[in-house]
This record gives sequence, structure tokens and C-alpha cells, in this order.
Amino acid sequence: MAKIRKGAIILKQSTEEAIKNVAAEYLSAKDLQLKLQKIDREESDQAISDARKGLHIIRYLIRSEKSSYEFEKNILKELQSLKEAIPPFLQREEERLLQQLSIAEGKLVRVASNFGDLQKEINQIAANEQLLKRIKNSVQLRSQLGILCKQAKAGVDQLLTWIAATEEILRQTKEFSKKLEQISSPED
Repeated sequence: MAKIRKGAIILKQSTEEAIKNVAAEYLSAKDLQLKLQKIDREESDQAISDARKGLHIIRYLIRSEKSSYEFEKNILKELQSLKEAIPPFLQREEERLLQQLSIAEGKLVRVASNFGDLQKEINQIAANEQLLKRIKNSVQLRSQLGILCKQAKAGVDQLLTWIAATEEILRQTKEFSKKLEQISSPED
């Protein structure tokens, strides 16, 4: 029972931290979604400025996802280490949480990695901005930025979906850790 209690406490702490991190990630993704909508409606000069702001958000999202990944990896590791000690009536729930969290995390990592490619493309546009201003070919710039915005919007929509799913799984994991604490607490 001591192993379950210790594991439940670690699981609860890791889950609480992961929930905070995922919530911040969700807010940043929503902010990026608003920024992309704004970029799509603006003139080229202002759109480039907002694209740079969007890049900062993308960088934050990538760092945040890396951090979330570490928290979730710790949660998965802790769930795995408790596997043998968990009573039979909770094993099915533990296996379901392990599977759901693994799937959601894999999807989030894939979606977030697409933002790294997007970041490179937006940087390329920003680097070409001065050249394009000299040529006065804002139509080409606008076209490139429009394509990237559409790609980013689709990516952000996917990201928001998987972040919400992950947050729900983490909440379920937190509830599971509370059940573990209850069954492992000494009888009064």
C-alpha cells in the first residue's frame, strides 16, 4: 500500500502540473488562432508585423508542448510503475488512461512538430520582406502569407482539439490518483 500511496501522490502532483501547462498551451493556441484570423484580413505590411507576433506564439507553443510532453511522460511512467500494485478493480481504468494519454500525446507531438515547419516558412517570408518591398510585389507576399495562414489555421484547430482531449484525460488521471490515495490511506 505504501507504494500505491507514494505513486498516487507523485501522479497527482505531475498531473496537476501537466493540467496547468496544457491549459496555458490551450490559451496560447487560442491567441494564435485569433492572430491568424487578424493576419488573414490585414494589409501586407501589418500582416507581416502580426506574423512576427504569431511566430513568438508558435515558439511558445513548441516550448510548451515539449514541457507538456515531459510531464505526460512522467505520468505515463508513474502509471506504468504502479501497474503491478494497483488492485484488480482499478487495473482496467489504469490501462485505459495509459492508452488514451499515449495516443493523445502522440497526436499533440505530431501537430506541434508541424508548427516548426510553419515557423521556418514564416521566417523565410519575413526575410524576403525587404526584397519584396523594393520590388513592390506585395501580392506575392500576401499570397504566400495567405497560404501559410490557412495551413496554420488547420494546424491550430487540430492542436486545440488534441489539447482539449489531453486536458480531459489528465483530469481523469487526477481523479484516478485520488482513488489510489483513498484506497492506500491508512484506516482511521
